[in-house]
Amino acid sequence: MTVNCAIVGFGKMAESCHKVLLDKTPGARLLAVWDITETRRAAAAKAGVPRIYSSFAALLRDRDIDAVSICTPSNSHVTLGLQALRAGKHVLVEKPAARSAAELRKFIAAARRARRVLTVFHNRRFDSDFLAARDVVRRQLVGRPIAVEARWHMYGSTSGFAVPDFRQNWRDLRRFAGGFLMDLGVHLLDQLNQLAPARPVQVFGALRGAVWTKECDDYAAGFVIFEDGLVALMETGGIINVKLPRWRIIGTRGMAVSNAQTKAMDLYLGKTDKPTRSLSFDRPSKWGEVYRTFAAAIRDRKKRPAVDPESVVTTMQLVDAYRESSRTGRSVAIAGPRAK
Repeated sequence: MTVNCAIVGFGKMAESCHKVLLDKTPGARLLAVWDITETRRAAAAKAGVPRIYSSFAALLRDRDIDAVSICTPSNSHVTLGLQALRAGKHVLVEKPAARSAAELRKFIAAARRARRVLTVFHNRRFDSDFLAARDVVRRQLVGRPIAVEARWHMYGSTSGFAVPDFRQNWRDLRRFAGGFLMDLGVHLLDQLNQLAPARPVQVFGALRGAVWTKECDDYAAGFVIFEDGLVALMETGGIINVKLPRWRIIGTRGMAVSNAQTKAMDLYLGKTDKPTRSLSFDRPSKWGEVYRTFAAAIRDRKKRPAVDPESVVTTMQLVDAYRESSRTGRSVAIAGPRAK
């Protein structure tokens, strides 16, 4: 069985990432695209997509389409996803999967009722540097982990990730669920949630709109405390021109620091300022796993996608807590068991 997929929203990331991954996915093919702009529909046709739709409803009526990949602005993910589920389509949705943990739970419940596969494009779970960092923590290569720092630094607005054909600055606008926390910060929080052995219990966060936007955040930072005592710092922003290491992990026996030049995690064991060991991550990231396992789960319902949407609920709880903490200036507790 070949899984026929449609991309919903043919923006820059859809064309340069999602289409490329779909074209490489065994047992799947890109059959259709819907976009609200004529120029992006023309771009999809030029890229060789067989069926181009100017109406989302018309795309959903196409019985040949088994699944949709939702690549639209963040505020529309759940609305379009629910429509697709009601039409009998399986759904892969870009991050953030929803605007809150509560909204994501409703999305998951709808997928269960529809008996359709739902997954989230948390492709950064398959970054080679993240997998190396997770190894350091899980295998206690620098001893029992005490603190983890995760950063994503850049200088400039996230509008550079979008096309000019549709509100290129939508990531800087509140009504589109914009801001660095929802765009890049959600990747870091999801990675921290996957990296830590224990569940998160406390968050203190701060969001600031400083240069590129006044109604959202172009800087996001804060701490997550996990049940086993691990402290995690997350920092991302578009106002940082001098980059610090992507990862820094402090343990009872030493420290690990990611080295972008050598593509290795340098381990400093004991009292030393020189690496005593390096853990290479000089290999391609495996983002295609998200699509491969999505298609596999559609073909065989006994299989599960690599990114179970239930595992993203805790990530969205962290996002909710960051926003609440920034609003109140107080730390926020994460209640309930960790979503698996």
